[in-house]
Order: sequence, then structure tokens, then C-alpha cells
Amino acid sequence: MKLTSRRREILAKFFLSLAQIIFGTFIAGRFISPEKISELKFGFAMIVFGMFAFSGYLIDKGEK
Repeated sequence: MKLTSRRREILAKFFLSLAQIIFGTFIAGRFISPEKISELKFGFAMIVFGMFAFSGYLIDKGEK
């Protein structure tokens, strides 16, 4: 599927927003939650955050 520049921009913003939500949720959750988030879950969340952030960056970078 060929993406127009507008759709590419919207998709990049979507991925970057998902990355921000994941990062914010797990960072805030580690300090706010009475039961601590395990290191494994935190590590997994950071990997997913990195994947979404990198995907958003690559999509936004394309065709300029």
C-alpha cells in the first residue's frame, strides 16, 4: 500500500504517541503503584517502547 505524505505523517504520530503512552505508564507505574512492576515487565515495556519509537521515526523520515 502506497502511503501519501499526510497518511505517513499521521501513522508516524500514532506510533510515537503509543511509545509515549507506554513509556509514561510504566515509568509512572513504577513509582505510583503500591505493588511494584517486575523487572521483566519493565524491560519488555521498554523494548516495546523502543520498537514503536523507532518505527515512528522511520516512517516519519521516509520520502523527504
